[in-house]
Amino acid sequence: TGFGAGMAHAPVDNNGKERYVFWAMPHIAYGIQHIAGKVFRSGRDGPSNACGALIALKGEITNAKLSVGLDPSDTEMSLLRQQVLGKLEYGQVPNLVGITYASHDCIL
Repeated sequence: TGFGAGMAHAPVDNNGKERYVFWAMPHIAYGIQHIAGKVFRSGRDGPSNACGALIALKGEITNAKLSVGLDPSDTEMSLLRQQVLGKLEYGQVPNLVGITYASHDCIL
């Protein structure tokens, strides 16, 4: 989930090459519109989301469609889901900022 999202955000140079540096941390985008989760990135057409995994998890919580088992095809998302849910109170439906703080608390 995370690596695919990160690779979709890199600018493409005139030769069609993309370059990546990966850092692991909770993050959230704030673009020029000051909307949590939306940002315009240099070299990309239109706004994109950040953090895509946390936005997806927020959607799962909001829609009450959570799968808490380990998905071998997406271990990263499975573990993120399990850890973040452990930081929330039962029934809590946080906004994107709240879910980002919960993921931060998982690291501490």
